Amino acid sequence: MAPLDGGRIVSASYDHTLRVWDVESGNCLQTLEGHTYAVRAVAPLDGGRIVSASYDNTLRVWDVESGNCLHTLEGHTDWVRAVAPVDGGRIVSASSNNTLRVWDVEQGATIAVFTGEGPISAFAVVDSSVIVAGDASGRVHILNLIEPSKPSFEVHRPEEPRRGGNV
Repeated sequence: MAPLDGGRIVSASYDHTLRVWDVESGNCLQTLEGHTYAVRAVAPLDGGRIVSASYDNTLRVWDVESGNCLHTLEGHTDWVRAVAPVDGGRIVSASSNNTLRVWDVEQGATIAVFTGEGPISAFAVVDSSVIVAGDASGRVHILNLIEPSKPSFEVHRPEEPRRGGNV
């Protein structure tokens, strides 16, 4: 679920859709269709747009007002589990294919890929140059986008992964 302006929220659903809701009345204002499998996550972007992550292995950038899909982002080869904005022009997504991808929203293109030891199960955008990600191996990775125009990653790992469950 993600907040929108004007007292609205958008929800992701296993019925392959996104729905825009009026918070006060509880009414569904709009249904966005286009994914071919469950929609796992959604995040707000600048300019009245949102981005959705789906088990159809894609992300979609939507114009909320028109309901149009502006871009379909392809590159993950398994379920896309999470998505978040990095800054005004970039987003990051995590997938069951062990990858974290940084995308240029305007171009609809991947600009960096990090591969973990297991499916990326969680991440947080600390600021426009640092992302912290956890994978199913139990490791936590601190990823630095060193040069914004040409991202690369530095990975820091503990000597021994913490055992006893997923991050």
